[in-house]
Amino acid sequence: MFDILTNVTSLSLTNRQLTGHREHLRRGRVELRTRGASGEGEFSSGSDSEACGHCRRGGFGALSGEASPCCIITKVELCASRGFQCERHEVRTADGYTLALVHVLGRAGAARVAGQTPVLVQHGMLMSSDAYLLRKDDDNLPLILSGAGFDVWVGNYRGNAVSPHEHVTLSPDSYQFWNFSWHEMGLHDLPALVDYVLERSGQDDLHYIGHSMGSTGMMVLLSSRPEYNRKIRLATFLAPVAYVSRLRSRLFTQLASVAGRIKDFLVSHRIWNVLPRSAAIHRLADTLCLFPGADKLVCNPLLFEIAGHSPEHVLPNYASLIGAYLPAGTTIRIMEHYYEVARTGKFRPLGYGMGDPNPGAEYNIAAITAPVALYYSANDYFVYPPDVEQLANDLPNVFHKYLVPDSTFNHFDFILGVDARQLLFKEVLGVMLQREAALNSLHSQTHSFNPNDLLVHYLLSQKKSLYF
Repeated sequence: MFDILTNVTSLSLTNRQLTGHREHLRRGRVELRTRGASGEGEFSSGSDSEACGHCRRGGFGALSGEASPCCIITKVELCASRGFQCERHEVRTADGYTLALVHVLGRAGAARVAGQTPVLVQHGMLMSSDAYLLRKDDDNLPLILSGAGFDVWVGNYRGNAVSPHEHVTLSPDSYQFWNFSWHEMGLHDLPALVDYVLERSGQDDLHYIGHSMGSTGMMVLLSSRPEYNRKIRLATFLAPVAYVSRLRSRLFTQLASVAGRIKDFLVSHRIWNVLPRSAAIHRLADTLCLFPGADKLVCNPLLFEIAGHSPEHVLPNYASLIGAYLPAGTTIRIMEHYYEVARTGKFRPLGYGMGDPNPGAEYNIAAITAPVALYYSANDYFVYPPDVEQLANDLPNVFHKYLVPDSTFNHFDFILGVDARQLLFKEVLGVMLQREAALNSLHSQTHSFNPNDLLVHYLLSQKKSLYF
């Protein structure tokens, strides 16, 4: 399960030169259609055929540290620039949407190891799989997990900038295509991704990591379709959004007060894909936020107002990096759904309009029997700590709960914080190893001795992980 010997002798991630890599990516995609074990939908896989756009400064060399904000590149290229190999796969949901899925194959040139435990990593609102690959080489969570011996997959929800805007019958120019919230993502996207990963890996269950809306969607799935609980070895929720009793962002509080008018404006102008990744936002962020002093005076403070004041944790070119990659699209109903949760204090499906007197019953949190690890912070403007405490009280199987030991850590820092590796990712990996040790212990009671038990327990006995 864990390729320990390889990792001990090669602990640091290496850069890989990208000369000729773009041409390699131009190969046509080979589609492999299969069915998931549960019949969740059709799956296809193949190489990523997207080409990198023109980079006006720094070229690919800029990618040896944090990703360059002046060059939006593909998922496969982001992986390769960090010394890892990745594949792009596509998954068809039961209701007809196509999702992109990135498979981290491991370090470039390293031998593949069969039987590794799979991990599915899922992004939050306005994000995509790219968000997990923007940090410098050895600071990206999926690559840390891959280096620790896990079989890592990074998913994308429907309609974001990485998933194809494709449907079996609906046009992406229509309102019907964009008429979804995180409810549909939980009911359709996540089971399709989970089943695909399990089908490809040959495993019965997997680890799940979801940030923000990535946690919301999984709570929808596990509470609505309890049979999926047995497929989750451990659900790791980073900044989990279920209960929203308090919005600490003044900007979002003001926007919430005029939510109805915002919705009317978007509908009247036929704006279904809200804040998509666009060249205009990219150029604005690139031009304004890279101007000397503008990042500290204008751009970073705006992001702090959204996610929490956190100047201590920002990456270089923080605002321009977010402007380039992270507005990856959302929908009216996603925003409306979160607004309704905040307005009513109820974690439940969205009705047919704001203030609908007949919304669905609340999601049954008590039905989430899979073990859950909760990670939250005091300075998160989206996730109020008492709401996480309430969630922990309502969940029947909390395996671990962790308040980030830094009072300035904000909502974006869970993915992009300059010291997230030490403050968060180390804990996440350690708890996942603890879960593996617990499962191996149970397994050994009824099966023959597994040498992986010694390896896992050896890791846990160290004061710090070998990977940090």
